[in-house]
Amino acid sequence: MNKKQFAQVLIAFGIATLFASLVDIASALIPLHLADPNWVYITSQEIAERCIIPLLGIVFLLSGFYLSNDDQENKLQLNFVKSLGLLSVVLGFILVLTTIFCTMTFSSIENQVTQGIKDKGDNLKKQIAVSYIQQQGIKQLSGKVVVPKQMEKYFKQIDSKVKEDIKTTKKSLLKKNIKTILNLLAFIFAYIYIGITTIISANIRQKQLSFKNKQQ
Repeated sequence: MNKKQFAQVLIAFGIATLFASLVDIASALIPLHLADPNWVYITSQEIAERCIIPLLGIVFLLSGFYLSNDDQENKLQLNFVKSLGLLSVVLGFILVLTTIFCTMTFSSIENQVTQGIKDKGDNLKKQIAVSYIQQQGIKQLSGKVVVPKQMEKYFKQIDSKVKEDIKTTKKSLLKKNIKTILNLLAFIFAYIYIGITTIISANIRQKQLSFKNKQQ
């Protein structure tokens, strides 16, 4: 395989990778439910996990383009390179928005999960109390469930377990959120840097090409 053939393989692989990854990300975004914190948070996690693939597609395309053309570039080819650079910058800013939305919804997700754990604990205590009351044949007034003194120690154990679960869950969510944010920030830098560098490089090459054409 010579240099030109290798460049063609890179271009073909880059096109396939970029197209498939953009379709994959679009399928995760559509339909939009920006008012739903759960959707925003889950989608942000998915984008953070997938955002490396479009970048690889862009890098493969640029590498294949430069290997295949050497010094025989024309204006159309350089415009294509600039378009890839612009796409990279746009994807970088999409990741910026993703980071902002992910950060904004974290508190809401944490509150929902915490409340869910508390509700499970309360339901468990209620079930235990009702079961105990039924077994003992204790009558309840007005349908209210009165906590028997014999069950208080079990309820304290449940409350202690609920607090422990909340603490553990908060730590887990925080670690996951930090990992997601750092991942997104790293790729924001990569996308925008590669995009701006590519656009500047293409503009310089266009000026050089224009200067050569004037001299000929």
